[in-house]
Amino acid sequence: MGVRVDMMVVCGGTGGHVYPALAVAEEMRKRYPVRKIMFILKTGGFEEKVIKAAGFDFRSVNMAGFNRSRLLINLRILVLLPLAFVRAFFIMISARPKVVLSTGGYTGVPVLLSAALQRRKIALQEQNSYPGVTVRFFARFAAVIFLAYREAGKYLPLGRRIIEAGNPLRAATGKTEKDLRKEFGFTHGEKVLFVFGGSQGAMAINKVISQCAARLVKEEKIAILWQTGKPDFENMKKSVEGLENVKVFPFIENIYDFYRAADLAVCRSGAMTISELAKFGLPAVFVPLPTAAENHQKKNALTVEAQEAGICVDQSVAQEKLGDTIAALLRDSGRLSDMRTRMKSMHREDAAENIADTLERILAA
Repeated sequence: MGVRVDMMVVCGGTGGHVYPALAVAEEMRKRYPVRKIMFILKTGGFEEKVIKAAGFDFRSVNMAGFNRSRLLINLRILVLLPLAFVRAFFIMISARPKVVLSTGGYTGVPVLLSAALQRRKIALQEQNSYPGVTVRFFARFAAVIFLAYREAGKYLPLGRRIIEAGNPLRAATGKTEKDLRKEFGFTHGEKVLFVFGGSQGAMAINKVISQCAARLVKEEKIAILWQTGKPDFENMKKSVEGLENVKVFPFIENIYDFYRAADLAVCRSGAMTISELAKFGLPAVFVPLPTAAENHQKKNALTVEAQEAGICVDQSVAQEKLGDTIAALLRDSGRLSDMRTRMKSMHREDAAENIADTLERILAA
């Protein structure tokens, strides 16, 4: 028999699933150090490195997500899912967790199925305004469901215990805070635009910014901090050669410093991105990823737009509208200030603490 754990955490597929899970686990470890925590991760995924570096025990299952652009490749799931389920089932028999926490994603499917069959208590955490397939399906078996957005509750079974807790965020990404305005010489009161598209960048956003950067800098007197992602870095850097107030990066570690430095962001609208923007009260122009599962990024962006904390611009019209939208917002200091206040009001600083409190009550029952 293996060592019994108190809490099993399953996450994987994207950072949007991994980092909230890690934030909750770290809060549990800090406040209840006697609790034993084990992660279940995708075999060979980046999350193995992340969780190992954080000092947590983990096991892996070999799973793959549904590919919407290459349908035939999904046949492999017919093989992977039964094998992953068998492995998860025996891991769960060995670990005997008192509660299984899932933050969604395809890695959770075989693990949560095992948990349901073994009548383990299940807790779910949903980051988006529209719940993913895994959360929607397993909600019927959950003891508690933690939501970032109240709207998500409309799509879940009636009678479930739902807590609007917010999204747990990772700790600061740099060792010390930096004043990037001073470091990059933005000393003349320029408005600062922060453009980013996730760790790999966003080609569609990069293309539009490369076309309107000269106008924004020369005519609107805007400074730009631009994380392009490694694939587009060289081309984008060449596209803005000679523009002194444009700083281009292939990748950034200390993203929180960039949030602090900016007046406005242009980015995708993943759930964790929005939660980080809310933490710093940074309004944004969102260009949702059109291929995101069930169009959840657009739903997220429209939720923020309804709060008047951001603006949603579809990728299909970004080339015509994005530059003008950025310029108009950065000219309007009053509106920008109001958006900043509204964005900040969406933040829940105590999300990880609230989730940890509830999980501890379940464990102590």
